[in-house]
Amino acid sequence: MRKLTLAVALLALPLAFNACDDDDDGPVTPPAPKASLNVTHTVPDLAPVDVLIDDSRMDEDLAYTNSSGYFQVNAGSHNVKINAANTTNVIVQRDLSFPADSKSSIFIVGTNTAVETLEIVDDLSAPTAGQAKVRFLHAAPTAPAIDFTTDAGTPVFTDYTFKEYSPFTSMDAGTYNFEVRPAGTSTVVYTMPNVVLAEGKIYTIYTKGLVNGTGDQAFGTELIVNN
Repeated sequence: MRKLTLAVALLALPLAFNACDDDDDGPVTPPAPKASLNVTHTVPDLAPVDVLIDDSRMDEDLAYTNSSGYFQVNAGSHNVKINAANTTNVIVQRDLSFPADSKSSIFIVGTNTAVETLEIVDDLSAPTAGQAKVRFLHAAPTAPAIDFTTDAGTPVFTDYTFKEYSPFTSMDAGTYNFEVRPAGTSTVVYTMPNVVLAEGKIYTIYTKGLVNGTGDQAFGTELIVNN
């Protein structure tokens, strides 16, 4: 009987040591809080770029009018560089801070001799039933102040100058024909037809290009889906 008791005790020893080992691991470190970034290239005469966060490439060969889509970084302060694609040539860099659990848009704006970045914290709270949300950004560097209207002339966003942007604004879901006009006038300089704003979706519409630009650099608009 004593031999059986001893054998059982010996078998229990590894379990006891394992339990001690588990206790020695200490507290588990929680994951670092994250932030999400979306970078958009709006400089009409600038070649593709690379996006670097703390010298790590997050997106490569980002071309004019293209967006990276949201990618995650640790919340907090970071060095953001925009480089000429596939080079170490820094076009513009900024030290920026991104709050935990936030979503932000970085727009590369200007002309190739005056490139800047524009940072916007994105409020992506859901639209109410039957509605979408739209934000407007004037990103056409040589264009004057702009009114953004429906084809009936109803103002949607009025008197925006270069680099000015609106908050996300609720609109009834549906299909719209939008127009761009020099601020305070009835002259239509660009038409954006058949824009579908789907219920529950969130969008950014921005002006692009150069006044009197041609081809890829022509004045116009672009639409980003933010959710």
